[in-house]
Amino acid sequence: SPAETLGEGEAYTALLIGANKVNQHNNCWLLTFEASTLLVVTSRIPCPLSPTLSHFTATRVGGEVYVFGGKETSDPLLCTNTLSVYTIASGEWRQIETQGLVPTARHGHTAFALGGCLYIGMGLPCDRKARLYPYDLKPSSKETQGGHQDFWCFDPAVGSWIQVDDPPYTGCYVASVVVGEIAHLFGGGSFHNSGFIEDGKSNFHLTYNLESGWTIEADTPFQSAMPCVFKVGTHIHV
Repeated sequence: SPAETLGEGEAYTALLIGANKVNQHNNCWLLTFEASTLLVVTSRIPCPLSPTLSHFTATRVGGEVYVFGGKETSDPLLCTNTLSVYTIASGEWRQIETQGLVPTARHGHTAFALGGCLYIGMGLPCDRKARLYPYDLKPSSKETQGGHQDFWCFDPAVGSWIQVDDPPYTGCYVASVVVGEIAHLFGGGSFHNSGFIEDGKSNFHLTYNLESGWTIEADTPFQSAMPCVFKVGTHIHV
């Protein structure tokens, strides 16, 4: 993770990637914030990602950013399980070819970094039929809930995936943030082919840590069907 404060001559830099409806060839940018001048400098960078790829996750693990999954805006039934990596120091991309078990293709999933590894899970499958079903966040049949209820860990040191314990719920567009050694997951929503529908429970709060796995925490006092979450110090903002 980046340092909380900047050193002399340092700047904050963000990687901005995803489908650009105005110009699909401008889908990868670096944004640099210069604290001394309060200016934001933007620069377009070469990128191997499909210019119409959306609904993926991009997660920093150490000195790299891992981009997993997503769907094509040009074809809502086409999604992927590819894993691409951007190396911050060199500015280079590469695609990781893994052996053995891998997560199935999905979009609208969640991801976080913990213990030097990438974790991804939940989300929606590619087929239209599955997305027609709402989910109610009750531990029941994975087939009828329409979303994925699995979670996976990619270890960069080994270069392979392992499946970890399933979370208590299915979910799509779930927000996640790591504070200390604990990942916090919030909210979510469900979709069908005519758009977004808010149904079922969307105020859940799950935590995950390497020692004890999943814990169902107290519900949030508000609904968050498609939340954004970030931390400031040790405080979580949803």
